[in-house]
Amino acid sequence: MRNAIPAWERERAAAAPRTIRGRVAIVGVGETVYYKHGQAPEPEVKLALRAILAACDDAGLDPRTIDGFASYSNDRNDPSRLAAALGLPELRFSNMQWGGGGGGGSAAVGNAAAAIAAG
Repeated sequence: MRNAIPAWERERAAAAPRTIRGRVAIVGVGETVYYKHGQAPEPEVKLALRAILAACDDAGLDPRTIDGFASYSNDRNDPSRLAAALGLPELRFSNMQWGGGGGGGSAAVGNAAAAIAAG
């Protein structure tokens, strides 16, 4: 059986860097007060929005430049709802990482990095 991918394309793919190192960075961090499950005095989405705005402020970014969300563990903050609340002009990416044996947060960061690197 012949290879369906032309030789020049296979050679180009083999020569391309296979890393996202140096192509993406975490530039801002935001958080809110932590509560035990079910004990927050306000909706989870408000806490998420505050954390997002704090991360943007820390990074010096306009929140309206966000075009995607990556999360984990079945959080209840629907990306389209966050986008609408933040006034985002476009939502190009959203991802939810399931499982991971405690590594879900790291996996969500990895998924976000891959989305940024992919354009």
